[in-house]
Amino acid sequence: MPQNNYIGILAAFYLLFASSGYLLAQESRAQGSDHRGLDGFSTESIAHILKDAGFLDAACLLEDDQLRIVYSRSRYRPGAQSTRKLIAALDSLPQDKVSSLHITVNDRNLPVYYYQIPVVDGRPVVADTDYAISQLTHQEPSLQKASGKLSNFTLLFSLDPQFRFAFGANPDPVQVQFNLLPSLAAQLWKGSLLRFQYIIPVWNELDIPEEDQFRPGLITFSQNIRLGRGFFATLNLGYFTNYRYGSQIELGKFLWKDQFYLGAALGYTGYASWPRRLSAETPQPGWEFSDLGYLDYRFTAGWRWHPYDLQILATYGMGLNDQEYAMMAIARQFKQTTFEIFAQKLDNDYNYGIRLKIPIPFYRLFVGNRLTLQSGDFLDFRYNGTQYYHNTYHIGQNFPPIWDNLHPELIFDL
Repeated sequence: MPQNNYIGILAAFYLLFASSGYLLAQESRAQGSDHRGLDGFSTESIAHILKDAGFLDAACLLEDDQLRIVYSRSRYRPGAQSTRKLIAALDSLPQDKVSSLHITVNDRNLPVYYYQIPVVDGRPVVADTDYAISQLTHQEPSLQKASGKLSNFTLLFSLDPQFRFAFGANPDPVQVQFNLLPSLAAQLWKGSLLRFQYIIPVWNELDIPEEDQFRPGLITFSQNIRLGRGFFATLNLGYFTNYRYGSQIELGKFLWKDQFYLGAALGYTGYASWPRRLSAETPQPGWEFSDLGYLDYRFTAGWRWHPYDLQILATYGMGLNDQEYAMMAIARQFKQTTFEIFAQKLDNDYNYGIRLKIPIPFYRLFVGNRLTLQSGDFLDFRYNGTQYYHNTYHIGQNFPPIWDNLHPELIFDL
C-alpha cells in the first residue's frame, strides 16, 4: 500500500475516534443539564448530578452542614480543571443544609489534594484566589464512608501522536518523524498502574534504521504511595525510553502551602533494545539485553509564583554514561499551555532552548466505569540550541508533579 494512503487511513481513524468522543461528551453535558435543580436534596441526588457531569466514581457524604465529596480525576486534563467543573455542577445547594464543600481529589485512588470551599446563599464561593490556594493541602479529611464506593480497577486505552524534528542538509533541510503510540493501561489496585505501549512508525526521515520498525515503547509497572505530611513516593519497574530497563524510585515533598517542591530519584538500569541493533549490520527482530548495573540519580527543587503562573525548576544529577548535569528552567503557564525556557550544563558542554506544551483537543473521549478512551493529552515540542543532549531516560509514570498540583486552573473564576 502506498505510504500516503497508509497515512490517510490512520488520520481518518484518529479523526473518527476523536469526533465520536466529542459527541459523547456533548451528550453527557446535555443530559447533565436536566439535573441541575436540587429539590429533594440528598447525597444520592448529588452523586447522580455529578455522574451526569462526567464524574462517574464521585461519592458524597453529608456530615452536619458539611458536604464531603471524593472523586478521581477523569474527563478533564488537569485535576484542578476537573474540580472547577465539579463545583460548577453544584450551582444551587440548599442554604439551610450545606455551609461548606470539602473536596478530595484522587489520583489512582490516592488522595492528592483537598479543597475546603464555603457555600454562601447556596453557591460555592471560589472567586477569592488567596482563599482557594491557602486551602490546598495534602491532609485527607474523614471520607471513609464515601471513598468506600470508589473502584480500584480501571482500564485506559490511549492513542498518542509523537513528532520529532531534526535539521538536515539540502534538499531536505528539516527532517521529520511521526509515530502513533497506542497504549493500554490498567489500574490494578490503589496507587498502581500497569502500562504497555506500542510504537507504530508512520513517517521517518531520520537516519535511525531501527525506528523504521514496529516496536514496543514503554512497558512499565508503577506504584504511587502517599506517605503523609506532604511526602509522596513512586516505584517504577520495566522498560523505559532510550533503550533502558530496570527500576527507579522517586521521593518528593511539598512545602509552604504546596508552593515549593523538593524531590530525589535513584535509578538502577541496564541496556535493552527491540529490535536487535548492536551486533547486527541491520536491525533484526528480537530483544537484546545487557546486565543491570548502572546507577543514576537526580535532585530537584521547584517553586511557583502564583500571581504570574510562573514556575522555576532546578535539577542536578548524574545521567547515563556518567554524565554530570545541572539544569535551570523557567516556565509560564497560559491556561493549559506551557512555555518554558531552559539551560543545561552537561559535563563541560552546554545546551539551551525552549519547550512548548500544547493541549490536544478531545483529550478524554469516553469515561466509563471500567474503560476509558482518550487521545494524547499534550503535544510536547522542544528546541535545542546545541547538539549536546542530556543522556537520560523517561519512565512515563511520574507522580503528579508540582506543575499539575499548582496549575493556573486552581485560581477559580466561575
